[in-house]
Amino acid sequence: MPGGGGNFLSRCLNFHPDINCFKECVNAGYEKKYNILNYKKMQTRNPITDCWIMFEDSIKYFTDYNYSSMYNIKEIENIKNVIVFSHSETEFERLVLYYNCDIRITNFSKEEFNWAIHQGLYKNSPANTKHYLTVGKLYKQKISVPCKNLWDFDLLCDNLVEIEDYLNVEKNIKECRLWQEKLWNEWKTTWAPEKFKKKILELKKSKEG
Repeated sequence: MPGGGGNFLSRCLNFHPDINCFKECVNAGYEKKYNILNYKKMQTRNPITDCWIMFEDSIKYFTDYNYSSMYNIKEIENIKNVIVFSHSETEFERLVLYYNCDIRITNFSKEEFNWAIHQGLYKNSPANTKHYLTVGKLYKQKISVPCKNLWDFDLLCDNLVEIEDYLNVEKNIKECRLWQEKLWNEWKTTWAPEKFKKKILELKKSKEG
């Protein structure tokens, strides 16, 4: 769902030696992956002039989720555990039934739903994607990652172990966790600031008035 942290979770998972989300990271070591996946550039981002979507799309997935196109089977036949990223309930998921969502970020609480809205607005999610927020309230997945767990690295680690177990890869690799935590510490500095949330709330109240 827009603003829910899916791109971050993909980057985070990609640090694992046997999980692949991005073409440039295949067979790369931790440091090289970090140089590709880090958020340094966006920690001093100007939300007006620096487009978050362009930053995310600068690293290529194995599938073009923007256009609901499948990945090239030959391209990935020798690559382990490819994560296919999609805004769930798109044509990609509905038509390609054998790619049903295995891992979903959920937003069952109002706090999580509002947080995702604020992040989506702050990070330039197109207006026509906001309805995808409702897919965070579905149960059609093997693993649910509560949106709020992304706010606390210890809670996120519980979900990472669950995902690693589901993918049948080595769990709790210490060095991998250290790089993931480094990435998480950078990512959290890019969240919508409180003053942005207050402006959104004021705008909403003015329209209601």
